Amino acid sequence: MRDLQSERDLRGIGLNRVGVRGIKRPMEVLSMEGPALHTVGRFCAFTDLPPDVRGSHMSRIAQLVLQWDGRVPCPSSARELLSSLSSSLGASASEAEVRFPFFVPKASPVTRIPCPLEVRCRVLASLRGEDLSFRLAVKVPVKTLCPCSREISSFGAHNQRAHVTIEVGSRRMIWIEELVAVAEENASSPVYPVLKRQDERFVTEGAYMRPRFVEDLARDCAARLLEDPRVESLRVRVVSHESIHDHDAVAEVIRP
Repeated sequence: MRDLQSERDLRGIGLNRVGVRGIKRPMEVLSMEGPALHTVGRFCAFTDLPPDVRGSHMSRIAQLVLQWDGRVPCPSSARELLSSLSSSLGASASEAEVRFPFFVPKASPVTRIPCPLEVRCRVLASLRGEDLSFRLAVKVPVKTLCPCSREISSFGAHNQRAHVTIEVGSRRMIWIEELVAVAEENASSPVYPVLKRQDERFVTEGAYMRPRFVEDLARDCAARLLEDPRVESLRVRVVSHESIHDHDAVAEVIRP
């Protein structure tokens, strides 16, 4: 059969990225505190394409993604997938991304009712020659309480759910749970899927004693991460879904 993809292209324009996105497959995620967790990942995978080649063999890309038996968030495992993509397609550069839900084991703070918390995660890795770039991102729900509202009010202070997105670049192993802990420990309070009355009181009073602006939370998370020698680059974004406004408050730190 005629192989149109392998025919010569005369336009002289190479492609930086060509590939597939939206491949869903079961996968395993490494956990700090026990066996690997099973989840479903949504994958994208790309390679570059030389200017003299008409098309990419995209079925090979999909096949390699579906056959890959690696685990995230392990940089060496990502390198294996990217190396196989580059080798199979004769590419000089390859890239893969996977998005997936991860459930952090939690328990309500007083009554200790088990209530796993969903954290949205993203891994993005690229390989050019032997140079690997690896990034891990988590989006963590937390609670913020406004310091200004507490300072000026005789009773209470406005508080709300917020999301902390932490993205770190590192070629060394960083655990998802470590990034979740950075977000939760610097917020006014963690959030929990299940709270009884005793738990709700604990969370409410605890947040009142730890007021945080979005600016505070973004800076405190970044400061903690910058102390970690494994972290080569970072991005921290805090979005607070303000309870007394019809808009969100946002703060962001990017290094370098």
